[in-house]
Amino acid sequence: MNKLLLLCFTVCLLVITPKASAQNYMDAISSQSCDCISKLINSGEKQNLEMRLGACVLQAAGPYEKQLKKDYGIELSRIAGQGEQLGEMLGVKIATKCPDTFLALMDMMNYTGEEATAVEEKTFEGTVTGINDQQFIVFTVKDASGKASSFYWLSFFTTDLSLNSSNYKEIKDRKVQVGYREEEFFDPRINEYKKFNVITSLKSLN
Repeated sequence: MNKLLLLCFTVCLLVITPKASAQNYMDAISSQSCDCISKLINSGEKQNLEMRLGACVLQAAGPYEKQLKKDYGIELSRIAGQGEQLGEMLGVKIATKCPDTFLALMDMMNYTGEEATAVEEKTFEGTVTGINDQQFIVFTVKDASGKASSFYWLSFFTTDLSLNSSNYKEIKDRKVQVGYREEEFFDPRINEYKKFNVITSLKSLN
């Protein structure tokens, strides 16, 4: 996963002044995010930390989707491109609401970041030949030599495409450059860990 969430939650120096009418529900989102982050820290599980952190924020923001769109123009269905904006809005409020939890999170993320430096980020160029959305959204991309690889949309990523949860099938047959990193997840079908190509960026080449 890219570093959007790390950026989102380290913007404490950014001053955000929410609209007065939005104060109550923004406080509610921050409080619920704090509770979720606290449980995340207490679990001690560092694998896929940024993705799980993003899930905390999305779960907290979900009930207020209409208000966020009306007051800030943020659509949760387009969070792949708007995750940074949402993080900037909530970063300071979360740090203020639960400072001890926030600092513990920063320590945990720094530690995880040091471990993750060994994970090489790669790129793959080709044409999107297939899209599977049975469990996760998976793009099949075939390069000029005919090699096909699968890439999993599991978390936020940067993209220059207007990509969201309702129009992702429209990129079929598009030529793209996929940024990704290999991560191991447990696959119950084969009862062992398996490597998956997790998308970190997606760029259109035509």
